[in-house]
Amino acid sequence: MNPSRLIPCALLLQILPATAGVWAHYSFDTSFDDVSGNNRHGTLTDNGTLGNSGIISTPGDFKFGNGAMNFHADRDFIAIPSKTFGSGLSYTVAFWARKSPGDTGGASQWDMVIGQRDNANHFIGLNDASGTGMRWRGSSNAADREANFGVPLDYDWHHYAIVAYGSTITLYLDGQFFGTVGGKQTGFIIDTIGEAYTAAADYDFNGQIDEVWIFEDALGPDKISSLYLSNDPDAGGPYAGFHYRFDENLNDSGSGAFHGATEGNAALTTDPQRVVEGSGALWTDGADASRMVLPVPGYYTATQPWTATWWARREGIGSSKGMVMGRADNTNDFIWLNDTNPGLRFRSSTGATLDFTAPKGSQLRHYALVADGMGNMTLFIDGQESETLAGNTSFAVDSIGKAYPTTTLKYNFHGTLDEVRLMPSALTATQVATIYNDEKPVETPSTATKVRVILLGGQSNADGRAAITGLPAALQSSQADVDFYYRIEGGAGSLTTLQPGLSETSQFGPEIVLGRRLADLYAHEAGTRVAIIKYANGGTNLHTQWKAGGDATTTGDGPEYVTFQQTVTAGLAALAAKHPLATVEIDSMVWMQGEADASAAQAGNYQANLGTFIADARATFGPSLAFVIGRLSSGQTSIDGTWRGQVQAAQDAVAAADPRTSVLSTDGFGMAGDNLHFDASGQQSLGSGFAEESAYYSWMMEHFSPADIDAGRGAPDADFDGDGQSNRTEFLGASNPSQGESRFMASFTRTGAATGSISYVSTPARLYAVERLVEASGTWQVELPFAAGENGTTVRPLNTPAARGIYRVTSKLP
Repeated sequence: MNPSRLIPCALLLQILPATAGVWAHYSFDTSFDDVSGNNRHGTLTDNGTLGNSGIISTPGDFKFGNGAMNFHADRDFIAIPSKTFGSGLSYTVAFWARKSPGDTGGASQWDMVIGQRDNANHFIGLNDASGTGMRWRGSSNAADREANFGVPLDYDWHHYAIVAYGSTITLYLDGQFFGTVGGKQTGFIIDTIGEAYTAAADYDFNGQIDEVWIFEDALGPDKISSLYLSNDPDAGGPYAGFHYRFDENLNDSGSGAFHGATEGNAALTTDPQRVVEGSGALWTDGADASRMVLPVPGYYTATQPWTATWWARREGIGSSKGMVMGRADNTNDFIWLNDTNPGLRFRSSTGATLDFTAPKGSQLRHYALVADGMGNMTLFIDGQESETLAGNTSFAVDSIGKAYPTTTLKYNFHGTLDEVRLMPSALTATQVATIYNDEKPVETPSTATKVRVILLGGQSNADGRAAITGLPAALQSSQADVDFYYRIEGGAGSLTTLQPGLSETSQFGPEIVLGRRLADLYAHEAGTRVAIIKYANGGTNLHTQWKAGGDATTTGDGPEYVTFQQTVTAGLAALAAKHPLATVEIDSMVWMQGEADASAAQAGNYQANLGTFIADARATFGPSLAFVIGRLSSGQTSIDGTWRGQVQAAQDAVAAADPRTSVLSTDGFGMAGDNLHFDASGQQSLGSGFAEESAYYSWMMEHFSPADIDAGRGAPDADFDGDGQSNRTEFLGASNPSQGESRFMASFTRTGAATGSISYVSTPARLYAVERLVEASGTWQVELPFAAGENGTTVRPLNTPAARGIYRVTSKLP
């Protein structure tokens, strides 16, 4: 570990604040009234000798204020409004008490402090019996409803705080943690101070009680310490926060020592692919019960500065399963990485919501949220300042990996969290960067020598409106061998690896299969890596929003086209930085757009507008840029057929007039129920078609001169070398289109009466299958399935039981 990492921690981990709901506060300074402002006033019942119980103000007989309540052991009590805490609900009962040494009950004497008076249950009592000292009892004396604490047996003033949280009962004595017991049914009823047992038992309090507080929440150690020291839960320093390294255990390495515990399927992992720093990380599966629970909640007010930092890698992309931390029992108090909102949502204890624009996806990232205590919150991503928003920044936390109650909404974190911190100060940008740099994993330097870049633009079908669940399982997660730089409307650009869930609607578009097929195609090209740069925006038109000014500047360009160019520039820079040894080259641009221009006003202008746009793109990104147009589908019946047909004709005409432009027919691609957007199968077909056309035109650029391309001799249907095979056939067969003797051919050699072998020149960059003609039906039947070729000649055994037969070898891209 770098020792410098300890510097920001030392600056941050002072102490922290909290605010809990006060149900009642009895100060006993001059009366039995509730001084919290909630008007839950008490009434003294003075049995036996009148006047021997009441408020006393002799110095030394009270702890704070001007007095304390003195009970004289003749069944006197203070009745207060009844309060019931259900089992599992959080509450705190805190008080000062001093037993009288004049008790006559001997070693078995009980002094009931608070509880329910008319039964033998629901009490907090002190007693002189060795080994007990203090007892909390809920609804019965069953083991899961009672907790005993061996507090000192003396007659001095002591401060006691009983905290119920989840299934635990915890005691703090004189401001310090004393002990905790778990597995309890924590339900409790209060209606009496100074007596809490049936009338037949002489267990009323004998001595003084002062400053009784009842909270509808579980106070943390700092608040309880502040109660002990100043009788004000908010007077001391703020909540001390925590630092969970998740190395071997769930211990808090910060000053608070708030050690955690897992619930559900949350667990530590030592998988090196998931661990950021040290030997472990926390993995949760997104199930309702999966989380790490803190021993007590922590709180910050809106005027207290604080910082949260953490590493996260989400696996549940597209499902909003990204709650990082917060309170599990309310709909406020959370930090949430999500797909349905801009990317990161913070909600305060008051319900105020701040939405930060943050990258979506499954890439490992470092986050920091800094609240300055003056109404501002700043998000840092990977050590860099991203955005500052204004609003209420109060916050409470009791869980890692969960926030928000479990209802029909399933938000628990799915993925890995590591090095999770919460601290009571507003870190500076330098301190955030220090934490990030100290903890970030060592990256293996890129060895790529060439990056093939595909540009992707257009409107909603380019952005993607298809459900992630419609993808094959292998494509639902990140593709580590394909780089993806993307930007959505209103967001910032981000470089990640190719993955679904990064469209405007957290779905997927053509990029998923486009990138996969091209990466497989070029996998055997040494040092080559595929990258996609994408910006698309639903509902945008070419005539105004994507308008091209006609040159390499942004002068006269529409706002969407300007954003696209900025995205490409930033994406190329990011790719160059990631792959410093590589030549970064744009192979092609693919374009799926036209729906917004299929109207009476604009369909007639589409051909000219598209031609100008392509010319501008080439002036901007390179004169030989291959351009692939995704043609509007005849299945998009929600668009008026007349204007749809006019845009289709314009797209065909532009491609026919331009030897470096291709048009991809999308007729027959799967459509969603709105008859406008491609569904999951349609998006996969679109991506596959874009990949084949992009690959062909890149191949054409490499095998034909600019003059031959301009003359149309590189067109897919042309036969440049006159060998009877079209250029596209030569491309699919990986033969040389300029050498007549280089053709995709196969030969058969018989090795026995019913056996033989078939051979063909091949490459690992193609897949090959052997088929036999079924003469009776005129159809082809697969004899040997598609398999990757070899460098040179591939030979495959072939059983041929028939005396004669016609066979062929077919080739396709991966």
